[in-house]
Amino acid sequence: MKILILMSEIFVAILSWFFQFQVDMKDSIVWSKQSLLIQIIPSPLVSVIRGGAQRYANRNETIILNGIFSYDPDFPDDRNLV
Repeated sequence: MKILILMSEIFVAILSWFFQFQVDMKDSIVWSKQSLLIQIIPSPLVSVIRGGAQRYANRNETIILNGIFSYDPDFPDDRNLV
């Protein structure tokens, strides 16, 4: 027997899940119970700043950093990092 549990992205945002399963044999007093703890560890955001690895500016200069290529590896299609 194989059981598949599918969870929406909304529910995956919760970082710890505790599942408890109980199997009963029909027309019998035989049963079994199992527990399972699942922890979801989010990946760190990947920051990509255009323009090279080093920038030099004096203290009165305004600099603009372009991080448009940064992304969340857990949601690679979501480009709305704020």
